[in-house]
Amino acid sequence: MNNGFIALSRTLLESEVFASQKMLKIWIWCLLKANHKSRFVPLKIGKGETAVKVERGQFLFGRFKAEEELFIDGSTIYKIMQKLEQIGNIEIKSNNQYSIITISNYNDYQNINNYKVTSNEQPSNNQVTTNEQQSNTNKNVNNVKNVKNKDISFDTFWAVYDKKVGKPKCEKKWCKLNGEIQKKILVHVEQYKLAQPDRQFRKNPETYLNNESWDDEIIGKTKSTNNYYLDQLDKI
Repeated sequence: MNNGFIALSRTLLESEVFASQKMLKIWIWCLLKANHKSRFVPLKIGKGETAVKVERGQFLFGRFKAEEELFIDGSTIYKIMQKLEQIGNIEIKSNNQYSIITISNYNDYQNINNYKVTSNEQPSNNQVTTNEQQSNTNKNVNNVKNVKNKDISFDTFWAVYDKKVGKPKCEKKWCKLNGEIQKKILVHVEQYKLAQPDRQFRKNPETYLNNESWDDEIIGKTKSTNNYYLDQLDKI
């Protein structure tokens, strides 16, 4: 990103990636390696040289270079990269010369211009009171309610729900919903995730949408939260 920053969602704490030290290290490395803007990258091929266009949110991946930078065995790195692709964090496109890694939903959260508070302005944990947290939560909900009746991208729901199962059917279902329902879903999903933080026990997103679960009462522990995606809905 610009100025050397990357953004991390708090949902990372609940993810399969966070549960593995090596996977977490490799995932953050991927975010740091990804381009914040498109550019051409020189690449040696045999005795020649070519230029490969690498888009925003992408980077060229080489197993041996990754091994050198990460201090992790190359075969382990590649297995974890495949796992990251399997759970929907990245996409890998390879040919016989190089691989391009694409960070999924990169534009949804790697945009420093979307942040209203800088790192110097953020209060420390011991300065944030329960009342302040509740106020921020209410603000997020109000932001959703105040958004004009405009459809919200499927990628936003996919990132917020954070259980990457059955994407094609989910996307088709999501696109049939109107903007007001989509906003209602995002608010409900935030509370649903707090009540069920372990995503393996959450409903599959397709089941959630098919059953119109956004109208269900949430049974379980909920608490105030700040979420990047909801905080950005007032910019749509």
